[in-house]
Amino acid sequence: MAKQQNRRNPIAHYEQLSSLIHTEDLLFMNHGYAKLRGPNEVAWLGRADRKHRYHAQFLDQLIRGRRLVGADILDVGSGRGGNCRLLTRYFQPRSVIGLDLSKANIRFCRRAHHDEKRLRFVLGDAMSLPFEANTFDCVLNVESSHCYPNLLRFFEEAWRVLRPGGAFCYTDCMAPVVQPRVSQCLEQVGFEISAVRDVRRNVVAALEANSLQYKRILQSANGKGRELGLRIWRSIMTEILPRYRAGHLAYSLWVLKKPG
Repeated sequence: MAKQQNRRNPIAHYEQLSSLIHTEDLLFMNHGYAKLRGPNEVAWLGRADRKHRYHAQFLDQLIRGRRLVGADILDVGSGRGGNCRLLTRYFQPRSVIGLDLSKANIRFCRRAHHDEKRLRFVLGDAMSLPFEANTFDCVLNVESSHCYPNLLRFFEEAWRVLRPGGAFCYTDCMAPVVQPRVSQCLEQVGFEISAVRDVRRNVVAALEANSLQYKRILQSANGKGRELGLRIWRSIMTEILPRYRAGHLAYSLWVLKKPG
């Protein structure tokens, strides 16, 4: 889902969205990832979750090669909890925690994902993570950090709560000129950067392929929720997507590790 936040108060957008749109068909708030060749399938994804395949593919790209069995995982900016659900169901972690600054998102997640026993959701700030140092084996952050007022501070917090050798699975949209500065900040904090991937074309392909399904989900909401959802959908199609296509908006994925 697009990040067309209120510029003065980014949280207000998400509070409104989760307060008005209650369907559990809408579990993801990122733009998704589509393969440019071959079928859009994820080998580990069960039949019940195949409707989320473009988002599952994004998660698959982020965690590929990571050992998550028995791991403690933190998803910062967990939104409506889709990635947390997939991680819990398919990768046998010891624990998954979704953290979000939106109270409405946390309420939604605690209701929608209550049956996932190794999963919990906490209210918290990415700039001041409410966890001890060296707590997690993997920190995930998907299309969320552009809302943060201090990106360097968030990277410092991700570093602090990761155990030595832990993985930081990070991806976001940004202006093309910003991407090198982000890499500099990550290196300044101490992360090892194995790769930086440009996934803009994959995101464009996912938005195009998933557009009608998103619209159907949003149309199923009632009253103000339906009005808000369709306004968001039109914004994605008429503002965000053309910027991606023209190269005015980039989307990058980093492969990162805390040394140790």
